[in-house]
Amino acid sequence: FDATDAANPWRIATKDAGSFTSTTETPLTSIETGNGYWVHTDNFETQLVALTGAVGPGSGTPPAVVTIATAEGWNFIGVVDPSRAKTTGAESTFTTSDKYFSSVNQQRVFTYDANVPNFSQKAGSDSLSTGQGVWVFISKQSDGSLPDIVPPAE
Repeated sequence: FDATDAANPWRIATKDAGSFTSTTETPLTSIETGNGYWVHTDNFETQLVALTGAVGPGSGTPPAVVTIATAEGWNFIGVVDPSRAKTTGAESTFTTSDKYFSSVNQQRVFTYDANVPNFSQKAGSDSLSTGQGVWVFISKQSDGSLPDIVPPAE
């Protein structure tokens, strides 16, 4: 989901026999840091995603500052740890909703639990975890701007 593309925010791809095919006018061609991805599956099979670049703190060059572009209204984003210290295999809970969205004027934050299944609203002091998909409603700042989300490095 790309909220910055108001005309075509959804990207849809299917996987059949190990091959991905995009089925939308604006194709899904890559998985990118900071975007949210809604995955439909008939079971709870792990979906492997090949990522490139340094895989942890101290490996290779320091990670670039991560920013996530926003649009007015609902945005579906992926929670990332810019330091890369809290990723798969490490403790992933690293910040609160208020800290994660401190650079934007956010009004409502929801996560989805497929085990329930249910959306749950996050309070400002509720924890967010690396890899979690989050729906956040963002409104313009008092000056009319829509700044990027700048995840905190904790």
